[in-house]
Amino acid sequence: MRQAVAVSILTMAFQHVEKREFGKFLFWVLIASLFHSTSFIFIIIYFIYPLNINKVKMIAITTLSIILGYIDVIRFILPLLESFDTLFLVEDFIRYSESRHVGTSLFLNAGYLERIFFIVLIFIFIDKILLKYQSSKVFIWSYMINSGIYFFFTEYQIFARRLSLPFKIVEIILIAMMISVIKNKYLKILVFFVFSIIYLSNLIATIQNPSGHYIPYEFLFNN
Repeated sequence: MRQAVAVSILTMAFQHVEKREFGKFLFWVLIASLFHSTSFIFIIIYFIYPLNINKVKMIAITTLSIILGYIDVIRFILPLLESFDTLFLVEDFIRYSESRHVGTSLFLNAGYLERIFFIVLIFIFIDKILLKYQSSKVFIWSYMINSGIYFFFTEYQIFARRLSLPFKIVEIILIAMMISVIKNKYLKILVFFVFSIIYLSNLIATIQNPSGHYIPYEFLFNN
């Protein structure tokens, strides 16, 4: 819940990324960080945004993050971080990486495949999206960062999910943009249907989650 509130606040920062207003951007990041410290990772997008996003960079980011995550490069980095365990958030990072919160590998799980599917769609329609929507660049970069983090931390579930979440909120905006640039009405319906199934499945999985990490949800018509 705390991170959901933080992510909601971070949406206010997107406009300042485009306008290059670092002070105002940082203000919203700091406010969000009062609810969840993972908000600080959102600062990445401010410095990446000036770079052009294209198909080559999409392939490079996706491929590199998948390879690094698959070989679990983090296990080589952790011993180096132990020398800096007194620094801000480093101690927490090490503690979580060695705890039960790490969870099972996310390689090729539903969230992993969902991101690959989403990236493929962006790859196909990126030129049309960028041409039609001037603001789409910041959203595409945000989603690429989200996916890159998720793939990179695939062996560390808690990091993959928590650190990528601030960037994932743009999904719904990009879906609308993609559907709007598709000319074939049957393809529009198919894309809409696929995403509807994905999000409905996510909702059901969250409600029925047996791990106890969620407060049980009750529908309006439950007895």
